[in-house]
Amino acid sequence: QEKQRGVQESNALRDWLNTNPDLNAPENRQKLRFGFGETGLRYGKALQEEATARLDNQTKIGTIMGQHAAAVLANPTLENAVTQVTRFGKATGSDITNELADLQKLGNDPIAIANWAKGHGMKANELVTTAETARHNRATETVAQQRLQAELNATGNLSEIGRAHV
Repeated sequence: QEKQRGVQESNALRDWLNTNPDLNAPENRQKLRFGFGETGLRYGKALQEEATARLDNQTKIGTIMGQHAAAVLANPTLENAVTQVTRFGKATGSDITNELADLQKLGNDPIAIANWAKGHGMKANELVTTAETARHNRATETVAQQRLQAELNATGNLSEIGRAHV
């Protein structure tokens, strides 16, 4: 019976996912957590782990971008900007082709290069801030998911409170 329930939950989850729901929408995240029993909880946990890895990468890229933008601001020459962008590309694995082309268009104008670096510094800060906000929101969801997982482990099913969220 337990195996049959797991198969039913998996089938229901698969059918629902085939409708291409927006998994970032709060009502769909909630349905995922509460609507498919243990199968949904495991799938939701995997999605959270994937999102955490993306946020960690976004924070890393934002931090490195900010460091290189600051280095360009300290010495706003074309040569230094190209060096910093190249280092950024190597450190993050990012494609820097467009950035290098944009810098070449600026020439060796220190004011234009400084403005370019300021823009990248602001983008870096935005990447880190957005990632930290999303990480906080995910942590709140993770606590709720851990409570439900503990309830499933202890009782084998979700309480009426958990089912009411479906």
